[in-house]
Amino acid sequence: ACPEQPMSTFEKIINGGTVEDYRYHNKSSDFPSSVSRKVNSARSLMSKKKPLSYFKELFQPLTQRGFIKQSTRQSTHKYAKPYVVYSLTLKGQAAMTKGDIILPVPASVRELEKAEAEKRRQALADLESKGVDLEQIPDE
Repeated sequence: ACPEQPMSTFEKIINGGTVEDYRYHNKSSDFPSSVSRKVNSARSLMSKKKPLSYFKELFQPLTQRGFIKQSTRQSTHKYAKPYVVYSLTLKGQAAMTKGDIILPVPASVRELEKAEAEKRRQALADLESKGVDLEQIPDE
C-alpha cells in the first residue's frame, strides 16, 4: 500500500490528513482518502482519545514482533541527515486481514491513566472535605 514511509507520513495519517497519491502503490483515485477515513473511523471508536505519542510508541513493539520493518535511508542531498522509514512486512499484511494484534500497553497510556486516577482521587478528596457523601458517587 504505502511502502517505506518516514514517521512524518504516519503522523500525518494519524492526525487525519491524507498522503499524496504518489506515495501509494495502489493508484485508485479514492485510495488515500479512504485510508484517512478508516483511520478517523478507528479513532472515533476508541473510548478515549489518544495523543500522537501513543501511536508512535506502538512502532517499536510492532517492529520487534516483525509486523513492520524499520530501515534507514540517506537523502540524495549531501548535507541531509539519514532518516528512518517503515514498511509493512508479510506478517504485518497477514495481521491486517486476520484482525487483532496483542501488544504491551504503551508507557504513555500507563502515565495518562495514573494521572487520571490521581486527578479523580484529588477531586473525591475535595468533595469529601466539603461534606459530600462519596457513597452517592458512582465508581466510573
